[in-house]
Amino acid sequence: MRGSTFRWPVMLIVALLTFGAIFAFNLWHQQRIIKEPLLESLQQMDGVQSVEVSTQEHSQKMIYLVTLSDANNLPAVYSQMDELLLSTYHNRDNYLLLLAENSNSYLQSVYEKIQFALMEGERTGNYTGMNEEVSRLLEQEEDKVDYSLWVDQDRIYLFLSSGSNYLYKIIPIKPC
Repeated sequence: MRGSTFRWPVMLIVALLTFGAIFAFNLWHQQRIIKEPLLESLQQMDGVQSVEVSTQEHSQKMIYLVTLSDANNLPAVYSQMDELLLSTYHNRDNYLLLLAENSNSYLQSVYEKIQFALMEGERTGNYTGMNEEVSRLLEQEEDKVDYSLWVDQDRIYLFLSSGSNYLYKIIPIKPC
């Protein structure tokens, strides 16, 4: 009788130590084998200035906040980063790729004016009409707004800038 009561605490301690070791190994694996090489690969890409990694509150989703050094080739850089993250995580639900921006209320209001043209272009697939409407709306602005608009098979990419402020919008194209 006495021997059976002694085994339960020992078994509980062994189980706790085993789960602790598995948790510690998983944490080490995530940090050293996946996170650090991935972060290094992202930072070495052309057009990438810096990358910050965090975890979304109340979930395991990783957030990658990327500061670009240049927006000239936004679709290529963004697609390359997304493909690298997808090859690591195997599911877009496991990570979030964000571009750091230096926006202000003026650029936000400009985006609000053109977002309907962008959404219509995304829904209808009339990208030429979308580009013409965005150009027309931006020409009406009192302050000079520089912009670049790209489209590929997966996304619409928008870069707006005014002075030292800039804004990125990446709009996924939903399949019909």
